[in-house]
Amino acid sequence: MIGYDEFGYAIAFGAQSAWVQNASGNWVQPYAANISKALESAQLRPDLTQDLRNVYKSAAPQAYPVSAYSYIMTPCAPASDRNTCKSPYYDDARAQQMAKWLDYIACDGQVKMAQIGYSPLPPNLSQEIQNSITRMSPKAKGRTLNAGNCRNPQFSGSLGAGATGPPPPAAGKKKTVGNTNKLRFAGRESQRLGGRRWQ
Repeated sequence: MIGYDEFGYAIAFGAQSAWVQNASGNWVQPYAANISKALESAQLRPDLTQDLRNVYKSAAPQAYPVSAYSYIMTPCAPASDRNTCKSPYYDDARAQQMAKWLDYIACDGQVKMAQIGYSPLPPNLSQEIQNSITRMSPKAKGRTLNAGNCRNPQFSGSLGAGATGPPPPAAGKKKTVGNTNKLRFAGRESQRLGGRRWQ
């Protein structure tokens, strides 16, 4: 059986993380720079759901191909640009609290994302969070974000501290074993089967 967990847990608990071979043939890990590069190939639909087909096959040399966005769903008032919006948040006081939390997520909450195993949101998605605040309730107003009013490092052209990982381990002497290639990486043997590295 093969399983996986978020990279943030590997960082928190000091667990090893696998190197994944991407479409360009490079071995990469899920550091923010690699995630961000891969997600440049994501396509957002009008309802903000994601089409990740191009992420998985991104030819960018540093792209981590198993990258995706996390979602948060909020109520939203009917709007011409969102046919999925049916009703605003039912409680104005709770909508105000939710708006404060979403504002934090869009800006200050992105500052240390790279250090904890994630990639900060790109500016367009931080702005979409603000747009969702406005759609959530007539009394909740989002704002237009920029580098002057949002600490998300992507607004300043950065991913923040901890964004880049180590270089891939150097391959040792290659030897053929049956139909598989056995390689030594960082003192350990692994088998490469069909573009995946199994340990």
